[in-house]
Amino acid sequence: MALNVRLERKGPLIIVRGEPAPLALPKEAKTFEGRCTRCGKMWRYRVGDIDAHEVVSDATEAKARALNLFAAYTRRGIGPCCMKPNDRLFIAKHAGSVYYERLD
Repeated sequence: MALNVRLERKGPLIIVRGEPAPLALPKEAKTFEGRCTRCGKMWRYRVGDIDAHEVVSDATEAKARALNLFAAYTRRGIGPCCMKPNDRLFIAKHAGSVYYERLD
């Protein structure tokens, strides 16, 4: 997780405080379009409103977990066809919208 660092100087001590970056994906990272690395099928898979800017409750914790699951699968090039069914349903439940279609 990336940290925003803020330095403070108070007397002879230098204090470094880390502030966690918001749990968000850029717009282009919310779309997987390509071949699944496991089965070779061509997919377009898009999620919307999956960002969790701060984990303060169970709902935002679930959104953050769905965001991490989606990012992990797309980073490895795994399409919705080869995702674990429970993970695919979890992402769909906590994302604002989910759209996927087979392209070939």
